This record gives sequence, C-alpha cells and structure tokens, in this order.
Amino acid sequence: MPIYDWLRDDLHHLLDKYLDRQRLIKQEIFNPVIVKSLVDAFEERKIGQDVFVWEMLMFQMWYDKWIN
Repeated sequence: MPIYDWLRDDLHHLLDKYLDRQRLIKQEIFNPVIVKSLVDAFEERKIGQDVFVWEMLMFQMWYDKWIN
C-alpha cells in the first residue's frame, strides 16, 4: 500500500485533525511530544515512520468513532 504517498498528499488533513496536540492532550492516552516527533520524522521521510503514523491515525479515528 502506498501509505507514505497517501499520508503526504490526499490524507494529510487527517493527520492534522486526529494527531493534533490538543486532541492528544485531552485524551491523555499518548504523549503528544513523542507523537509529534514521530510525525515530524515521517514528514522528513525517515524510514519506517509511515507505518507508525498510519497505525496511530487508524487508532485515533477508531477512538473518535467508537469511544468519543
């Protein structure tokens, strides 16, 4: 799957929405500083970060739909 391309282009707005610092602070599940550093690494094209960011995004979307 072209996860990297999707997250860099068509789906990037979802990263901004679901991995937003304020959202993460409010949830109190993940450390926003660590999530930001991993998203930054993804945006700098560091190898392997696309899968982590994809999984984090999928969890956040699931959480928003079923828990919130």
